[in-house]
Amino acid sequence: MATKNNKTMSSFRGIDLVAQDRRHDAVIRFDRVNTAPTTTSGHRYLYVDSNDDLIFDDGATTVNLRTVAAGGATLDSALN
Repeated sequence: MATKNNKTMSSFRGIDLVAQDRRHDAVIRFDRVNTAPTTTSGHRYLYVDSNDDLIFDDGATTVNLRTVAAGGATLDSALN
């Protein structure tokens, strides 16, 4: 388990946190979900769907971060 500033970092199934060092950039890696989570207002989800797209969902707005570059909704607009 990784430590930072003498504190142990929690590990989560399906998510890898890779700390930055001389050989690595800081990275968060998500496993792909089998089924998109059911969201409700007030919750925030960030996950990789079955198409390998990174998705943000807050229960009201779903943002496919792959389509943001093509003029789709942005994460900023979803959070405002």
